[in-house]
Amino acid sequence: MKKIAIGIISVLFLSSSLTSACELAFCELELPTLLYEDWLLKGDTIGYTLYPAVSNLRFYLSEAGCIDSLQYESDNKSRLIDRVITSLNNIDFIPARYMEKAIPFICPARLEFALKRHRRTVTLTMPYNSGKRQWNDSLVNKALELNGFIPAAVLNVPSYYCEFKTEIDKSDYPFALYNVTIDSISQLQNVEIIATNYNHYASMFSNVLLHSEYRAATFKGINISSNLFITARFYPRLTYPTDNWPPLIQEDADLSWDFNRIAIRPYLDSIVNPPMPANLINGGITFEKNIIFNDSVRVNVRVDTMGTISSFEFVSPAGPLAGEISRQIIKKIKYFPANDINGKKIEFDGQIQIKFRSNSNNIRVVSNWLL
Repeated sequence: MKKIAIGIISVLFLSSSLTSACELAFCELELPTLLYEDWLLKGDTIGYTLYPAVSNLRFYLSEAGCIDSLQYESDNKSRLIDRVITSLNNIDFIPARYMEKAIPFICPARLEFALKRHRRTVTLTMPYNSGKRQWNDSLVNKALELNGFIPAAVLNVPSYYCEFKTEIDKSDYPFALYNVTIDSISQLQNVEIIATNYNHYASMFSNVLLHSEYRAATFKGINISSNLFITARFYPRLTYPTDNWPPLIQEDADLSWDFNRIAIRPYLDSIVNPPMPANLINGGITFEKNIIFNDSVRVNVRVDTMGTISSFEFVSPAGPLAGEISRQIIKKIKYFPANDINGKKIEFDGQIQIKFRSNSNNIRVVSNWLL
């Protein structure tokens, strides 16, 4: 089982070459994980659903990793979860541990029923999967919250100036990733550059971090020494010198380049930069004529290394007209591609919302991973 730590990272970085799938985690805390991946019992069955149906779960685990109770949001229409409830209540867990001692733990999870290639499927997503060395960001953050862990934070980053060099790749933007260590009284101890694609900007922003304001991590109300990872992104379209960060008013994420210029994480993910919209002016695409209806369509998308949507799948039902216009809009969307911790452009799977507003020709496109 991999160790997850709010403070001391257990991954060894060798020069500028970083591991492709780093261990996440938090000082002295090990998240619970499934003992067996094949959790569905023979007596339970998977119900039919045309569109994906998701239920949010909470496993209340004992010190031994046994399920004391299970809470979930039921699907009142098809009661899909009822068909697998026996299996869910009999899952075996490797228990959570803190400072090498097993502890009770509230473990959030997500259950999805879907029809894939004409086969009924059910997928259980946990905060951390030690067998596959995968984690789910939103579930990890929820697990920390439910169990009294509050990661360290950056309260304020002062204004800074950035002069852009002529050799910047216009299909990308400079960024730098830092490992920042904070003690239990919120004092900065160390700033380390662990990845960047432009050394000039990385060195400049290191000095900015030395003058920033931080808050220590806490566990059940007690401050603890910790570290966090900060990504600074240098967008040429911003006005420099910048204002202090975070912005006083956070705009819609697709519009807020200023808000997304700095990202803070309690653990290191394999993706440093998710795709950023490159051509969504005012957060959307201008259509050739006014829309005559209100609707919102959710679409799973894959953004390729060129920043275009290479494949997509509708998540929510879409009317014939909304579906057809959505397909046209998807072909026009352009992103700055995602980067991994080595600065390499990579494919990215995420979800967008396409919002139609009657009597308007601006179709809003919200990239959910930026919210």
